[in-house]
Amino acid sequence: MKGARGICIRCASYKDRALGSCPACGHRPEGDERLVAWLFSRHFLDEEELEQAAARLASGEEVKPPPELLDRARRALYPAEGSAADGLQPVGAGVLGRDTGLTGEQQVLLGLANVVLTPLLGFVYWWSLRRVRPVASRQALQVTLPVALVMGVIWAWVMAFARWNGSP
Repeated sequence: MKGARGICIRCASYKDRALGSCPACGHRPEGDERLVAWLFSRHFLDEEELEQAAARLASGEEVKPPPELLDRARRALYPAEGSAADGLQPVGAGVLGRDTGLTGEQQVLLGLANVVLTPLLGFVYWWSLRRVRPVASRQALQVTLPVALVMGVIWAWVMAFARWNGSP
């Protein structure tokens, strides 16, 4: 979801990104505040309503949206909430919360990291995504496993060759 203009729920100042930090007071919405911040943004309000909300917040009116609006904001911000273990939209999930998998570029970069650094990176990536992004997780394993097997065979061959030549 792209950032949209919003109002800081703490100081009623305008900010460029509803879920970003306020340039006036530095407040950044966290947790359930993100739901309220989304409601006080161009995602939910038009420009006139946004101005009215800013005036009400600036006058000291308490922010207490009804549960129905909070649920609407939650569905908009976290569409994959029902499937994600931690209740947050997984990084890389599509617009409707679907796992879009890894791009070709990401797969190539993961393969290079596996070869240049260690295949453990790919296994960590696979393991950490297995519940929230199963398609991307499976792709990471498909890239990492062949690299790990080839590197394991090379390592075993080098160790056998060193032992055969009498190295300790």
